[in-house]
Amino acid sequence: MDADELDYLEKRALPYTHPDIKQQRPGSRQHHSEGLFGISLYGVIILCFLLFAGLAFYGIVHGFWNLNQDPADKMQIKDRTFVISGGASGLGLATVRDLHAHGGYIAILDLNAENGNKVVSELGERTAFFETDVSSPPSVSSAVSALVEWTKQTKKPIGGVIPAAGVGFPGKLIDRHNEPIPLENLEVVLNINLRGVLDLIRLCLPHMTTTAPTEPDGERGVIVMVSSSAAYDGQPGQVAYAASKGAVRSMTLVLARDLAQYGIRAVSIAPSYFESGMTAAMSQKVRKSLEGVFEFPRRPGKGDDFARMVRHCVENPMLNGECIRLDGATRMPSRL
Repeated sequence: MDADELDYLEKRALPYTHPDIKQQRPGSRQHHSEGLFGISLYGVIILCFLLFAGLAFYGIVHGFWNLNQDPADKMQIKDRTFVISGGASGLGLATVRDLHAHGGYIAILDLNAENGNKVVSELGERTAFFETDVSSPPSVSSAVSALVEWTKQTKKPIGGVIPAAGVGFPGKLIDRHNEPIPLENLEVVLNINLRGVLDLIRLCLPHMTTTAPTEPDGERGVIVMVSSSAAYDGQPGQVAYAASKGAVRSMTLVLARDLAQYGIRAVSIAPSYFESGMTAAMSQKVRKSLEGVFEFPRRPGKGDDFARMVRHCVENPMLNGECIRLDGATRMPSRL
């Protein structure tokens, strides 16, 4: 286009577009400056950042909140009463300390009043001691009546029964002189380890079946009994002890089935060689022989190991009708 033509267009204010430049159509958008729905790209980035930051904040707050909440399907220890026989020493005492530390109210039943009162003085609130001979039905009945009155005062229902009182009285049915074992020796073991267990459970049950069930499973409580590895592989001279602990193992499933309609579970624990008042009476020779059959860990069980298992049995609603071996894979040989 020559100079005369340009001058002609300028005088008439007509638009001119160079042939090498494409004319932008009216209403077209600049894609480099605007984003989704007319929002600039930088705006979209900021909105995404704020969205993810909000979600992260919600997740953190929700997580911390749930740390302090008990799952709905979890049997709570806090503000429930747990009846523990043999709770003034050994594995029973370890269980008392653990459940109390997690907010439970503890009714300690034991024959040793001195030890029992010391435990109550040490732990303070949420514990009560009831002197009890579990081999005596009148003593057990009196103790249960007293502890039920205590629960009415505290307004904390019975949530669990742990019959942990037990004894061992070694002896073969016939001795080296061809004399039968005195019946009294068998009765002591069976009355404490078996009849005393059943007696305590049966008297506590009417006060558990009427408590308000928890959601969503409708659970009312749990029975945690103490069996033994002797129920599986007892040693010579343990016939009465193995019979009593084998009975506890055998009745676990039956008890779970009987109590299912009430939302009450039944579990038993079978510890092997644990440090307790009963094993403390063993000779050093016997203790060394027992340690020789450990797999892992290569040590006797401790009260804390047992107490943690009891707590797990209380809290896990799917543990029911089972006897759990707690022995570090130890299997006793026929001879030590």
